[in-house]
Amino acid sequence: TLATFYCGRVRQEQENYEKALKIYLGAEKYFKQSKNVNLKGLFQASIGEVYYQQLLKDEAILRLKLAADYFHQAENHRNEIGVTRIIGNSFLMQENIDSAFVYYFKALALADKHDLKRERLSVREGLGVAYREIGKWEQSETFFREARAFSSDSLHKARLSANLAYLFELQGKNDSAIYHLQKAL
Repeated sequence: TLATFYCGRVRQEQENYEKALKIYLGAEKYFKQSKNVNLKGLFQASIGEVYYQQLLKDEAILRLKLAADYFHQAENHRNEIGVTRIIGNSFLMQENIDSAFVYYFKALALADKHDLKRERLSVREGLGVAYREIGKWEQSETFFREARAFSSDSLHKARLSANLAYLFELQGKNDSAIYHLQKAL
């Protein structure tokens, strides 16, 4: 079962989504029999990610919700947070804004509850992007700035500054955009 999972992951990393999905779906009956709930979560998350890449959001959401449940049972908080964010992204791409933010804030609550620094940063950055995409500039800026507090990596700080620069450019605040772009550089 584990070997099959890794074969699927290799195909997925090669962006050969059709072959990866074929491998995963062909092994699904074996995964269902497994007592390893974390492995079941990884399996469902991988299928969900393939569907997400293929823009099959409804199928992705179904699999990612199963994955989140398995990761919750396994107490694998990092992965639970990650798939919960992807569920939010899927809803956002479907323009189901309310559902998207339910999942984003669920991921944020988990990241804060378990004090996972990297996830606290990534969820806040994701919220900043999501709010920017729907034109809620103040909320977007707030989450980008909050994310900076959790970043110790200079490349990530540069990415956050670039996100802020883009946010200000969208608002026509060119001086602020230039300032943050220079900061990113």
